[in-house]
Amino acid sequence: MWLGARDFRVCNADEITEIPMKRRLPAWILLAVGMIICRALYLENVIYNIDEAEYAVAADAMNHHWLPGADLLGSTKPPGIAVLFNLLFHVFGRSMIVIHVAHLVMMIVMGALTVELAAKLWGQRAILPSALLFWIVANSFNNPSEMIALNVETPAVLLGLAAMLIALSRSRRWWIPVVTGALLGLAAMFRQSLLCG
Repeated sequence: MWLGARDFRVCNADEITEIPMKRRLPAWILLAVGMIICRALYLENVIYNIDEAEYAVAADAMNHHWLPGADLLGSTKPPGIAVLFNLLFHVFGRSMIVIHVAHLVMMIVMGALTVELAAKLWGQRAILPSALLFWIVANSFNNPSEMIALNVETPAVLLGLAAMLIALSRSRRWWIPVVTGALLGLAAMFRQSLLCG
C-alpha cells in the first residue's frame, strides 16, 4: 500500500502517543547496520581531508595551552571541533581511527534522532521511511573519504537534532528550555564562521 501525502501530517501534542520500542528498534538496527556496512572499510589511521589535519593540529596545540583560533595563525576553524578532537585523543588514544569511529557513531546516533523526530512529528508510519531516507542521503552524495571524515557539521547537527527533540517534548518542566538552550549553544561552537565573522 502506497503512502500518500495525506498520510504524513504533523501530529498535535494531544495526539502523540508513545510508540512502542518494537516499532522503532528495526529502524535503528537498519541504520546502524547500513552505516557500518557502508563505512567500515574506510576506518583507517589516515587523514582523509585537509580539515581533519587542521583539527588535529588545533587539538595538539591545546595540549600546550594554546587556544584554537586565537593562538594558531591563519586558523579559522571553530573551537568546538578542536576541543572534540582533543577530548577523543585523550580518552581513546591519538589515532585517526578514533576520530573516524567517533564520526560513525555520531552518524548512527544522528540517524536515530532523525527517526525519533519523524515519529514525533508524523507518527508511526514515518519511522521506516525516515530511516531509509537518512541512510540513503548520508551515504550517497559524496566520495567515501569525505563521508568518513569528521567535520564540524556532524556534531553541530547532532546537537541541534537533540535540542529539537527535547524542545518538542510534551513535558513542561523548567529544565527543558535550559537543556535545549545549552545544546544549541554547544552546537554554535561548531559553527564554521564563528571566528571569522
